[in-house]
Amino acid sequence: MSIAAIAGIARRTAYWFGPVVVFWLLAAMALASIAATLSISPAAIDRQLARGLDDVAEEHRTPRDRPSGFRVLLTCKPGAIATATGLGGALSTAVAGFIIVHAGYSAAFLSLAAIACAGLIGYCALMPETLRTATTTSHASASASHNG
Repeated sequence: MSIAAIAGIARRTAYWFGPVVVFWLLAAMALASIAATLSISPAAIDRQLARGLDDVAEEHRTPRDRPSGFRVLLTCKPGAIATATGLGGALSTAVAGFIIVHAGYSAAFLSLAAIACAGLIGYCALMPETLRTATTTSHASASASHNG
């Protein structure tokens, strides 16, 4: 379910039943997340890949092949972008407060809107799900010409 749909549900329930319902909805979503996590089979988890090791056998590891969170962060583009997004969200309130004190509310709003637009453009340009490669474009056009 998308965040926009959840926000709409929260808004409607808060309007009809009061703002306390939003906290109950939050608790229900937390329980649903826990249930979804517990429903993952342990056999479905690749432990070496989860530790940051690609195809290295456990007994043949050299000190350089040890799991490293920083190596995963630097080599995994979605992880780096998600980290930058989280840091940006955490720092945005401090930046907004600083801009409000020194330049006013309008400047803070415009600054944060520009930063958000730059972040959206960066997200669309860098995330693998949004990239179009020649192979995916050719497959899509080939299947379209085959079906039509």
